[in-house]
Amino acid sequence: MKFGSKSSVAVAAVSAVLFSTALLTGCGSAGSGTKGDVSSSAATAVQKKATETYDSIYDEYSKQIEEAAPKAVEEFKKQAEGNTDVKKLAEVANDQVGTLAKIMTDGSKKMAELREKNGDSYKTYEKNYKKLYKVYSDKAMDVYGAYLDVYGKQVPGYNDQMKQQMIDQYKATVQQLAPAESD
Repeated sequence: MKFGSKSSVAVAAVSAVLFSTALLTGCGSAGSGTKGDVSSSAATAVQKKATETYDSIYDEYSKQIEEAAPKAVEEFKKQAEGNTDVKKLAEVANDQVGTLAKIMTDGSKKMAELREKNGDSYKTYEKNYKKLYKVYSDKAMDVYGAYLDVYGKQVPGYNDQMKQQMIDQYKATVQQLAPAESD
């Protein structure tokens, strides 16, 4: 398989799709859309938010991502077992990465709410968001690695060097998609 072949282009496209999910969903509003009695929900939220910090939000959501990642990899492997359709495998991997992206997005929304509440600078929010994004992208790589392992078994001539090239390409894509430093 040549690195510029249709298969490698498909894998590159999958890597871009897999990891742009979090960035696109992370740009949503900071609203929570809660249900139920607004006054009691608001009172509970105020009590909880009074003790929230960027670090506590980071700790909570990075832990959730770290706990969900092995489950996402196992679920991918389970669904990939016996599957030879590369497109379907990419969809399964994307679904599992989406699970991690949702957690990351929820955490980034909490951080955005805290920024709004405290009147913090965007730079303060961004610094903490990037820490959470790093955890997400590292753990999403676990799912992507599992995808490449299954994908590689189906491609004649696929080897560790090709896998490393794809991983490097993924990392470059993640780096390009990561939020840029603001002034």
